[in-house]
Amino acid sequence: MLTLDEVKQWLGISSTDNDELLTQLIEAADKDLRYKVGDYDEESPLAKLYMQYWIGCIYADRFGELNNKSASATMQAMNNILFSLRLEAESNAHGSNE
Repeated sequence: MLTLDEVKQWLGISSTDNDELLTQLIEAADKDLRYKVGDYDEESPLAKLYMQYWIGCIYADRFGELNNKSASATMQAMNNILFSLRLEAESNAHGSNE
């Protein structure tokens, strides 16, 4: 699963001021991803990328800082990643049933 250090690197944060919030966002991103695709490979680069985008959006917009254009482009990227992760999960499910 995505680590606090990976999230802080993605967001360009070096202080520990928001570690509790970021840890909560990691847990929420994990729940969101599991809800949308089911069980996933926690080491999957795509899964980590989705979680980084998800956390980045929530973190950046906690004060209403995202403009519509940025939010739209990010959502499209996240939807593309989700689609790939769903295909990966379906492929893994079919492979284990054979």
